[in-house]
Amino acid sequence: MSSLSPYRISQRCPPDRRNARRATIVETREQYAWASDDLQGDPAEGFRLPDHIAALPKDENFSTQKLVELFGHKFQGQLNAKLSPGRIRHLDDYGRMFTLVPKPSSAARWDRDVEFARQRLAGVNPMLLRAVDASPSKALADAADRTLRERGDSLAKALDRGAVFETDCGVLREECIQRHVRRFQRHLAAPRSLFVVGEDRVLRPVAIQLWPDDQPGPNPAYGPHDDPWAWRLARWHAQCADATMHEGLFHLFETHLVSEVVAVALARTLHPTHPVFQLLKEHFSFNLAIDVLARSDMLAPGLAIDMALSAGSAGAINAMRLWFNHGWSWQERSLAKDLAKRGVADPARLPGYHYRDDALPVRDAIGHYSRDTMADFYDDDDAVAGDFELQDWARETSSKLPGFPVKFETRAALFETLAEVIFRASAQHSAVNNGQFEAYGYIPNAPGLLLTAPPTQSSYTEGEALAALPKGPGIYAQVTMAWVLSEPTHYGIMGLGNVPAFDAAYSPAARQAVAAARRRFAACAGAVAARNADLEVPYTYLDPRNIELSSGT
Repeated sequence: MSSLSPYRISQRCPPDRRNARRATIVETREQYAWASDDLQGDPAEGFRLPDHIAALPKDENFSTQKLVELFGHKFQGQLNAKLSPGRIRHLDDYGRMFTLVPKPSSAARWDRDVEFARQRLAGVNPMLLRAVDASPSKALADAADRTLRERGDSLAKALDRGAVFETDCGVLREECIQRHVRRFQRHLAAPRSLFVVGEDRVLRPVAIQLWPDDQPGPNPAYGPHDDPWAWRLARWHAQCADATMHEGLFHLFETHLVSEVVAVALARTLHPTHPVFQLLKEHFSFNLAIDVLARSDMLAPGLAIDMALSAGSAGAINAMRLWFNHGWSWQERSLAKDLAKRGVADPARLPGYHYRDDALPVRDAIGHYSRDTMADFYDDDDAVAGDFELQDWARETSSKLPGFPVKFETRAALFETLAEVIFRASAQHSAVNNGQFEAYGYIPNAPGLLLTAPPTQSSYTEGEALAALPKGPGIYAQVTMAWVLSEPTHYGIMGLGNVPAFDAAYSPAARQAVAAARRRFAACAGAVAARNADLEVPYTYLDPRNIELSSGT
């Protein structure tokens, strides 16, 4: 680092500069004040979401270009809704909703069981699938065996070879969520779905039970061998529950709201010339603006989420409160720990998990980037431990997010945390955001709300099944919301590192690290393209050419 560089860690500034930085930080803290969860929607047992920004600072607002892009995309979706037919008589009528926006390719595949399973691996929500090592409830096990016998297999054999996986949405049965479902006169199940990797190395669904096993009343499990319309109904309820988990927990909470906490704490504790501030700031571009807009618009009573999800905004927020307050931890939600905990880290056990296969090399590239840029500013562990602005950031963030480091004592710990911050705000957000129109734009693929109860009969007619799907405003709210949320980015991770502190005149080593990171991302993109050339359905959400710099871009 050049001796003339103004971009320094706090303890290496002369006393007068330290005092000036402190004064700036004190002033900034007033602009970036915290606000507590407003408890919208009859809170879940008094639990709260983490704090958020009280009011949007002027400098955090959208650029003119971003506003034009955002509202232009929204207007296109709204106009498409107005021009689309409103009456649904047959399943095919849902394919006529695309006058001004392209029909999602899922419309051609949604009814195939392999597609239902593929979306657990490489869809918009790859975060729920986990390994199963013990036999499930009798109803699920019996339904799975009926399916597997047709393939010359059994659940016991599949368990022995480690080939059984599940998604579990049991949290959705909680009364603090279900009371909002009832308020809207809708239905939201809490399903458990079983999948098996066959001898052909393909994941397929084998059974769905729509309530936890101790649910009173009729609670059958369904499989692909059952009546086609009963099986479609079971899949629709599973997809509806998955959509609620995805939008609330894995998209809004884990990428937007968690990153917002880190961003606000960063602004309140680090001077803008601090190297860590310089590293992270571009990965929070428009994050606060999009979150403030979401709280006042999409999440507001009577608006998009209320119209598009069975539990509405209040139910989805309560699901997030439960998630956050029942053991959520920054450390445990890291990519590597999450994959290991869910038993899905091994490609030999779970092939075709493209989220994992693309996320790991991208995370590795980010790890190199954070380490190699910061190494020029932190030459030893003492430099980390002695950086009082950095330690203030750790203390403030950890007071809001369980599992975030309370202090930094080593370079390795700091560099690892910085990489997790960047990955969550950029790549992880892209993984759970960019496929929303593909998943939710075509209603029969994944309805956000359902109007009839989960199936309990052995067979259904087409009319009985169609009665469950959204009608009128619910259709257009879901399609338009998915279209707006999937707006393509123009601020991609391939162009990261354009910050003053990494200018070659100040830090040649950091500039070289930026160039090396871009080469690593280009190599990741090449590997994704080569893999996708052999796939019927390409997985592009973690192609670095499609990864946004932040959750706001």
